[in-house]
Amino acid sequence: MTGSLSFSKKRELDVLLLVFVFAIPFFNKFETAIIGVIFFFSILEGISKKRISTGIFFWFLPALFLYYSISELSTGGTIRDLEMRLYLILIPLMVFVNPEFQRDDNRDGIYKSYILGNLAAMIFCICRAFVRSISIGNGQWSFNPKVLRDTDYDFLTSSVMGGNYFFGEDLSLFHHPTYAGIFIVFAQYLAFEIFNTTQSSRTRRLMVYCYIFFLGALFLLSSKAAILTSILMSFWIFFRLKMRKPIKIYIVAAFAVVALLFLFFNPRLKVFKDTLKTKDLIDPNARYGYDLRILSWDASLTLISDHWLIGVGEARKKSALGEVYKSKHYVVPAEKLHNSHNLYFDFMIGGGLIALTLFLVGMGNLFVIGWKQRNITLLVFLLIFCFNGLFENLLSRQSGVFFFAAFISLLTTKQGLAADQSTKH
Repeated sequence: MTGSLSFSKKRELDVLLLVFVFAIPFFNKFETAIIGVIFFFSILEGISKKRISTGIFFWFLPALFLYYSISELSTGGTIRDLEMRLYLILIPLMVFVNPEFQRDDNRDGIYKSYILGNLAAMIFCICRAFVRSISIGNGQWSFNPKVLRDTDYDFLTSSVMGGNYFFGEDLSLFHHPTYAGIFIVFAQYLAFEIFNTTQSSRTRRLMVYCYIFFLGALFLLSSKAAILTSILMSFWIFFRLKMRKPIKIYIVAAFAVVALLFLFFNPRLKVFKDTLKTKDLIDPNARYGYDLRILSWDASLTLISDHWLIGVGEARKKSALGEVYKSKHYVVPAEKLHNSHNLYFDFMIGGGLIALTLFLVGMGNLFVIGWKQRNITLLVFLLIFCFNGLFENLLSRQSGVFFFAAFISLLTTKQGLAADQSTKH
């Protein structure tokens, strides 16, 4: 795979772009350093050529940054509170001064580098889980993946009863399992994209192996939203595959069995399934699972109903939601100050209908650009992000902001933006 990570022009910035994409599944501090190096080489190239190449600066990400800045600072926040939002400016600016990053012939290298990064990050986490599970006592080796080693729970059940080094947050070192799961779902689609476009049978086999490995990784990460996204996307992919109908039916049936196994054997999905069977939708004393998320949604809707136009301000979101939790006697959310667990509710809480409209207009604009240019990868990315935004406030963490800004900037091609702007004129 690494042998095919190439560009039409070999230069330092091309390699740095691959490193930038490869490092997305790892710690974000690595990415900050890489962005700095890319800007450094961009300036050097500009000096050598006595000019800096520029592309088209799409309005959406800077507009989001402007919204966050105004709302945060005007409601008691500080400059430091905007630190993670800087990616909404830095990444599109990085691509703006390096328009070749958006070339169509660079896509293959970007896709493979991102897939390889997710493989490396997940393999590292699994190896780390093995190391953490091994202990030495009285000169003997023992293997016990349970965080609470003296419990009687089996391998799967221990993941929701005390913890298991191979599941969830105990496994995922670099990002919260929700975000790591979303990264992997998008890597799955890119593996399919390469499979669907390459003529190399070896590469096609590699992509199939990657896809299957990522399915196993999602089972271990146990992010319910990511697993559901992967299952829905996989059925869509299988129907798109160009093969004989009997084979396609066999593949779809086999995957349906895999999906059922996920549902019945993944401990966190079993907890979710049991939650749906309960008669009381709202349990103020809930301590885990989707019962907690429902409490967050209920409190968010209450807060939104009182501040639906301009919201309470980005700096006041947490405290305002905490007051609602206390008034409703929602014990755990009040103690831990949970956020809304919904991207759209979060925009309404922070900036009301004005902020939500800004986000929806921007996403709608991107959908139109992707549709006009038949940019399926961009459309799939937007759908993955929007769907998972129903269950998690994806822009409340640096992981989500970085992932969003990086692929919006790289997948929205210069040609697509130019065509969209010429259409408006």
